[in-house]
Amino acid sequence: MEIWSGHKPSIRHCRTFGSLAYVYVPTVNRNKLQPKAKIGILVGYAVNRRGYRVWLPKERKVVESIHVKIDETKNGVKTLFGKVKHYDYAIYQLDQNLNNDSDCRAQDEKSSSPEKPSSLDISTWIRLEKPRKKE
Repeated sequence: MEIWSGHKPSIRHCRTFGSLAYVYVPTVNRNKLQPKAKIGILVGYAVNRRGYRVWLPKERKVVESIHVKIDETKNGVKTLFGKVKHYDYAIYQLDQNLNNDSDCRAQDEKSSSPEKPSSLDISTWIRLEKPRKKE
């Protein structure tokens, strides 16, 4: 960009995503007892116009506005929600092909064997195709 135009591009509009943001509420949308700004988290830039996209957690929606004050010194998630909880997740990989019916039938035959009598009477279900109605 600098090579073509001869001047450095401005990056002063670039902000840190996830920062705490205050979106101005116009006077026609509030009365004198309501706050002048709504607190949210900066999630990006507006797509079709100049401005920022801010997520408002109390309203559970994303708004686009030019009138935004951004506090890059504070993390929006930590400020609004406190300490972030981290969960440990385990991912298991399936070794079997789930579409193969022969494995299911083999397991059904093993479970229905008379080696272990069960206390509950479990009947075996057989899937039948329903005949189509002729109209």
